[in-house]
Amino acid sequence: MPASNIPQPGIRPGEFIHFYTNFMLLFRRRRETAAIRAIAEAAVAHRDVAIENFESHLRELNAFFARTSGSQMAEPQLMDWPAQRIDELRAKHGGVLLAAFHFGKHREVLSDLCAQGIPFVAPIAKHSYFDAPRVFSEGPEACSNAALMLEVEDRNVGRKLAMALKRGRAGLIYVDGNMGPDGHLLEEGATDIEFLGMRIRVKTGIARLASAMQYPILPLLAVPDSGNPHQHRLLELPAILPQNEGDEDTRLSRTMQACYDALANAVESAPHLWEFAFCLHRWVQTATQQEPGMDRPTLGGELEIDPSTVIEFPRDDGVYWLHLERQRAYRLPDYTRGLYAWIVEQPRTNEALIEHLSSHASTEEIGALADELCRRDLLQAA
Repeated sequence: MPASNIPQPGIRPGEFIHFYTNFMLLFRRRRETAAIRAIAEAAVAHRDVAIENFESHLRELNAFFARTSGSQMAEPQLMDWPAQRIDELRAKHGGVLLAAFHFGKHREVLSDLCAQGIPFVAPIAKHSYFDAPRVFSEGPEACSNAALMLEVEDRNVGRKLAMALKRGRAGLIYVDGNMGPDGHLLEEGATDIEFLGMRIRVKTGIARLASAMQYPILPLLAVPDSGNPHQHRLLELPAILPQNEGDEDTRLSRTMQACYDALANAVESAPHLWEFAFCLHRWVQTATQQEPGMDRPTLGGELEIDPSTVIEFPRDDGVYWLHLERQRAYRLPDYTRGLYAWIVEQPRTNEALIEHLSSHASTEEIGALADELCRRDLLQAA
């Protein structure tokens, strides 16, 4: 196992450490540290490839429509599209919400809706997603009219969204963005749910919308096909029907739990494909602020770091160690750069610690630092 949290060459440290920290939160009790590290490195690489592939896909679509003079529908990229189920749900309930997640080829969900001429409305935060409708504007009328993209920061986005839904468009909502529409009908709150054994706090935008409109939610998750990992397919997932039992908070929580249960199963199987694992630490509710106050071992005793609990969090403005269980980062003196990797390599005695740092600080300063790290449970007795 590498001696620190620094990733392999070619992997951006700042992006890697966020993925690594959050995958440690999810899997440290069930997977080896080295395996979690590999997942984090794969997550950084996956996002780059996914963006590049989507941009390439849009260029190919542009060329296709030019070649066919916009007379032909494009083929969807994802297999097993539930187009018929979407039509059936819309017909039965008067409308339908499509729950998207930042997982796998989620960008292709948006372009595939256009390719199939399925009319939808989507509040979107990233302007790059607006490129897909522009490409499809050169296709047949069903393609060019399929997408209605709304700027999520627009103060009237809630009203525009509700109007588009009432006019028959499916609503495409990113559930795990923890952002979403806000308006006079769609005021957002938050609720606590379980996610892979953790308690997280998530926004309830899609649940409030489903409740207000009495629409079902159909989760859309694109996962690699078992026979061809380069080909993705949409999982066949049950629709989440409007909740009518219990008080409003209970109904909203139950709906959001069902949405995240669908995501949890996919993340468990292929965690590196979840791009918004990058943000998970902002949602966690299981942290404890208790400081155990452990005393530093006496003369001859050794100190160690548990890398499944304490992570070095490198930043340009200083040295930080993060305690996962408390979700608290502690800033250390600048002279401690490299100390984490040195201790993780093997347990160290007080004397060795003093000798290692003696060119940067006095014995008293090093002793005080060791005492503080032990009290905060960043160091522990070997």
